[in-house]
Amino acid sequence: MALAQGQVRGPPLRTRRDTRDTEHVNMPEPQSPYQPIRTVADLDAAITSSHQQPALLFKHSVTCGISAVADEQVRQFLETTGAGMLCGLVLVQRARPVSLAIVERFGIRHESPQALLLRDGRVVWHASHWRVTAPALRDALRAATSPV
Repeated sequence: MALAQGQVRGPPLRTRRDTRDTEHVNMPEPQSPYQPIRTVADLDAAITSSHQQPALLFKHSVTCGISAVADEQVRQFLETTGAGMLCGLVLVQRARPVSLAIVERFGIRHESPQALLLRDGRVVWHASHWRVTAPALRDALRAATSPV
């Protein structure tokens, strides 16, 4: 069968924009350890929960390699030391109002990836980029929960 001029054989090629589709890249799987934080109301609920026990917010970029490494570190922390604690996931490409609310409420500059440990409604520890590691999270949680 002959092809018309300009027609190509095979499936349509994806454009660069198509390949950066954030719907399927680094999305939490169904049994994810994360609680999605999509709205400011979700953020408020996470902050409120930190009055009962420490809570972690993880700001993640689905298109950043460093963020993918930080994601692995947060998951490792949650599987061991932080099992059972709330870990809110803010996908920065989709939840810009949430990222801005975090900046406004806590006065901490936006970075991604970024982890923020909350206790009693305040940030007691935060780190970004390569400093988001399972050992750092473990140490921060110990410090946040140790008696004064």
